[in-house]
Amino acid sequence: ITNNYGIYAYGGRTGIVVRKLQIYQAYRGIYWTNVRNSRIEMVTTRNSAARGIHLGGSDTNVLTHITSSNNGDAGVSVDSSDSVTVIQIESFDNGGEGIWLNSGDSMALLNSRSEGNAAIGVHLTSVTGLIMAENTIRNNRLEGVLLDGGGDGHIFRENISAGNKGDGFALSIGAKIRVERNLSAQNDSDGFDVSVTNSVFIQNASESNALYQFRLASSASGDKITLIFIVQARLKLLSSS
Repeated sequence: ITNNYGIYAYGGRTGIVVRKLQIYQAYRGIYWTNVRNSRIEMVTTRNSAARGIHLGGSDTNVLTHITSSNNGDAGVSVDSSDSVTVIQIESFDNGGEGIWLNSGDSMALLNSRSEGNAAIGVHLTSVTGLIMAENTIRNNRLEGVLLDGGGDGHIFRENISAGNKGDGFALSIGAKIRVERNLSAQNDSDGFDVSVTNSVFIQNASESNALYQFRLASSASGDKITLIFIVQARLKLLSSS
């Protein structure tokens, strides 16, 4: 069924529930635009030519207990959508990002795994008020977690980012972010690469990363770092140059 969608919903639909479904070799496994107050749960999507699951312009939805693997692009992506909860997702061996959240407010990413993807494990772009907690991000070919494109008010709590080819956590643009009890280990670049402002880092661990365990750029003004446990550490404050 290449060049077709597994499930396509659009046009202001509400109250959809997709449950206990397996989708193989579609063009896109599940593709929703302008769908609200709906759920996708206990679904497997595999070997899609493009993204495994994509939501665009779709607010107040829940994605839970999903496996998305071996797709040609991102495993799970949510774009221009507010109040979306992504929980207990397994996204691995995809051709793009494992999980990509772009342009949304009040999202949550919880208890999920992103592993072995060809790009970034978890990519967060222009999101505001995100809660990201208790996720495992391993062995991706670029950064484990990348925050870029602006946004503020995030909470990163008790996530593990390990064995990625880029930084464990690259927090490049944002403000008023709380980062607590996360582990970054054995990544091929920095453990934490931080450029955000007016943010708080509490009880994070960074160990055995190839470059700096915690890199704080000069643009990271107003940040507070409390009890970061650094093993094999080089804490570097970059000059403006």
